[in-house]
Amino acid sequence: MKFGQHIQSHLTPEWRKQYVNYEELKEMLYTMIGNEAASYTDEITGLTVHSVDTQVQDNIFIELKNELQKVESFFRAQEADAQFKFRELKAKATGFQAGLLQQHRWNRILRLPRGNVEVLKLAFGEFYLNLILLQNYQKLNYTAFRKILKKHDKLATSFIGLQFFNEKVQDNYFYTSEEIEKLITETENVFAICLEGGDKSTAMKKLRVPPLGGERSHWVTLRTGFFNGMIFVSIVVIILASELHHFCCIRTYPIHICEKTSFTTLQ
Repeated sequence: MKFGQHIQSHLTPEWRKQYVNYEELKEMLYTMIGNEAASYTDEITGLTVHSVDTQVQDNIFIELKNELQKVESFFRAQEADAQFKFRELKAKATGFQAGLLQQHRWNRILRLPRGNVEVLKLAFGEFYLNLILLQNYQKLNYTAFRKILKKHDKLATSFIGLQFFNEKVQDNYFYTSEEIEKLITETENVFAICLEGGDKSTAMKKLRVPPLGGERSHWVTLRTGFFNGMIFVSIVVIILASELHHFCCIRTYPIHICEKTSFTTLQ
């Protein structure tokens, strides 16, 4: 499978415009050497040396800089949002186990810890999926830049692309950041400790994400739709429960304290 097809089958549909425009850049590369009549074969290496349109070449690197800025900006925004959501989910998970449910009005009204924890598990699953997609976003874009620049140098018989890659891409934040990897580990540990009684194996089975690519987009849509449906049902139940709360006394269920296990040392 060519990389252009690979990236199309593995990208996240909702983020399609935020990926490197690989196909457009590739077309620009072939436009750069469009004058085949000016090409010749190097007698020493036996390689075909193309005549390069320097104006098109300059435009390619301008576009590469714009694409790099687009990818980095999108990734930074998504990463910041993920950090915020993780803190929120972690607080709810630890709060559920540590008797802090009073901080969340909907939990206090329902007084149904088991039902609420299932909704919370769904929220963790959706968040975990998003982290995996972000990690995939990093890898796909890094590979796209590397392949485009390698192709440039092959066609232009130069090392300009390699220089750009080493100076601009290799150390760019969207690729060097390890925050998403850390969030994935932390999410697995919090989910296992607070919502699955410390059972990492069971937790990973529930968080598992199918291999990316192929029919993945349909599975993602189905999972997201199911999660949103559960949230809607939960809101309806909460509203009804709040009305009933004025007419009957609901016995408070005991809240179990989360085991004091480090989120970073769970095996």
